Amino acid sequence: MYGIEYPIFAFSHCRDVVAAVSRAGVMGMLGALYFTPEELELELSWLDANVGGRPYGVDVVMPASYEGADLGDADELLTRLQAMIPEQHREFVDKLLVEQGMEPLTRQDAAKYLIGWTDATARPQVEVALRHPIALLANALDPPPADVVEMAHAKGVKVAAATSRDTVRSRSLTGKTARLLKNTWTDAWERPDAPQTLPMPMRFMLVSDAMRCGRR
Repeated sequence: MYGIEYPIFAFSHCRDVVAAVSRAGVMGMLGALYFTPEELELELSWLDANVGGRPYGVDVVMPASYEGADLGDADELLTRLQAMIPEQHREFVDKLLVEQGMEPLTRQDAAKYLIGWTDATARPQVEVALRHPIALLANALDPPPADVVEMAHAKGVKVAAATSRDTVRSRSLTGKTARLLKNTWTDAWERPDAPQTLPMPMRFMLVSDAMRCGRR
């Protein structure tokens, strides 16, 4: 169906990994979440030149509903949502980092990580992706909006959406219930001293830098 040798879909935010697995005969999927449209254009142009003609795909995040959906302007949306994140939540994230031997956040990059969590910010990523010869467009949440599906199909690109089949239901990453691997982070947000979970996309705006620290 996808022109791959093995029925495996490998998701990564690293273009080198996506290129390597695609050349190996599986479907490499580049996670677009952290990229601005300009950055995504550079990543996909690099992939076009380095996948050896093998198929690859792009994974975006387009929620069906989220806080601030009535605000179409991305800059206004960012400002409003940042102001809606309680200081108690920021303090708890810093507390978790210190407990794991890491420095509290400076939040210098916090504004960037709204990028792919709304329709207004993810749609430009889709437009960039569809300018490239991708084989598959995936949405990490529910099926993407109908017009996005139509746009993809018009380009001959198949569309997929993630489903929740594995264990540990948690809202600790995105603000929406998802299946995650049970770990220290998911456990921490079940503690009595944990504040109430924020809705999407404010949740990821709150925790994105902390998650990056944990991956280092």
